[in-house]
Amino acid sequence: MEQLKILIIEDEIIIATVTKRTLKNLGYEVTAIVDTGEKAIKTIEANKPDLVLMDIQITGKPDGIETVSAIHSRFNIPIVFTVDDLDLASIKRVRMTVPFSYVLKPIRKRDLILVIDMTLYDSRVEAEKKQIEKAFLESQKKYETIVKTSPNAVCVSQFDGTYVEINEVYTKFTGYSKEDLIGRSRVKMNMWVKQEDREKFLTELKKNNHIENLESKFRCKDGSIKTGLVSGRIIILNDVPHVLTVTHDISDRKLMEESLTKARNELEQTVLIRTKALQQEIEERKQIEVYLLESRKEAEQANIAKSEFLSNISHEIRTPMHQILSFAKFGVGKIDKVKKEKLYHYFSKIETIGKNLLTLLNDLLDLSKIEAGELDYDMHKSDLKQMICNVSNEFVSLLEEKGLTLNIVENNNQIEMVCDEGRIGQVVRNLLSNAIKFTPPQKNITIFIENGNLPAGKRQTDASTIPALLVRITDQGIGIPENELDSIFDKFIQSSKTKTGAGGTGLGLAICKDIINAHNGKIWAENNQDRGSTFSFILPHEQKAG
Repeated sequence: MEQLKILIIEDEIIIATVTKRTLKNLGYEVTAIVDTGEKAIKTIEANKPDLVLMDIQITGKPDGIETVSAIHSRFNIPIVFTVDDLDLASIKRVRMTVPFSYVLKPIRKRDLILVIDMTLYDSRVEAEKKQIEKAFLESQKKYETIVKTSPNAVCVSQFDGTYVEINEVYTKFTGYSKEDLIGRSRVKMNMWVKQEDREKFLTELKKNNHIENLESKFRCKDGSIKTGLVSGRIIILNDVPHVLTVTHDISDRKLMEESLTKARNELEQTVLIRTKALQQEIEERKQIEVYLLESRKEAEQANIAKSEFLSNISHEIRTPMHQILSFAKFGVGKIDKVKKEKLYHYFSKIETIGKNLLTLLNDLLDLSKIEAGELDYDMHKSDLKQMICNVSNEFVSLLEEKGLTLNIVENNNQIEMVCDEGRIGQVVRNLLSNAIKFTPPQKNITIFIENGNLPAGKRQTDASTIPALLVRITDQGIGIPENELDSIFDKFIQSSKTKTGAGGTGLGLAICKDIINAHNGKIWAENNQDRGSTFSFILPHEQKAG
């Protein structure tokens, strides 16, 4: 016997893989797994599956509902939905479009077998029903034979509900004999349990000349209630409009669904726990995948960065120490031979070099404290613009020496914020120093102070925001390679454009990033369209307690 071919439409690869394995274990053939409606249409055209098992919530264009409509109209292939929970809006929208079945996630083998079997049976019944309708349209004379041979309950009635013809299946469905019904009105016999079902049936029938799969309940002769999917079409007999009704008995299926629903309700808490555990497992697997892909690269980069750091730090300390000793030696050796102005020059050089060396040592100490979680912050309200102006004044002589122009542009309403003024000043000092260092003479550097917003929470889905201040330092320097815009904030990393064999530890930007993070802010770099780069950081006006 040929295997049943099934196409899986699912955008969660783990769920799709598990479902494929389950179907194969049940003896079905999985033709393919696709994650979009567009791929699904192309795959169906190529492989012609017998059944489609799809996630109703797939994203993209076309979405799940549009994909279902296209599959039904173009290929008429039975569809079983997989849903996380009963999305009433989506289910209602699908119900208005095509017949369907569904199974809840996580998918259980027993549920899957029952739903597939019922869907295939319904599909065969639907095909038979269409054959009946086609036969009636082709020849009215054949209707009596079709009525008698159909596997479904078939009747022909006048518009007032008076029976004209029924088949044997209809008598078994209702419990009434042919003699009980012919010439009598099922409306007057109250066979429709709900009057609104009867009214909907007639309204739709008169509007479109047909109605498909109206789920209704019927009262049988013994008083029992049965459920059927009713389809109707207007036919002409002896030049008089009549109603042909085909009823598919789904009473057993409804009982089964009710039983399954009851069981699911009883196990609801267990399902929720399993779902949560599965979501956590999926997230952990995603994290492991990312880690495995990046770990080797990170390890190699870390070794290279560590080697470069040790080489650079050795150079950064040894070089200024040699300079200090040389100038001190000149001063001691010529203390009685040179003028005070020359001695002042020696001492000034020693002082400048010493300050630079002290900055390096402070960076190393800060890094040590950051990694140990011991870097302290003194948070209080500060004027951000004044702080930036104070730092900028430290670079006046260096700016004049290179012929650089520094502009500070303020475009905000509130410039006060709660922060550690010394640490934020350290960030501004580092960024401004780099801008001056890599900007050619006679160019411009601009500092922008603007209003901004930060997410109120740490999750990407958080929609609310809090007021913040944005600082952008724009230079006209050499820029940064696009693939290094994020990595330059890592410890011991320098841009390939600024890296030389004689200096730089790659600590300044890493310390800046840690300081900004400690203030619940964000720092990043980007290249300008014309020339140079912009370093930006954004900080909230207020800091959270603790």
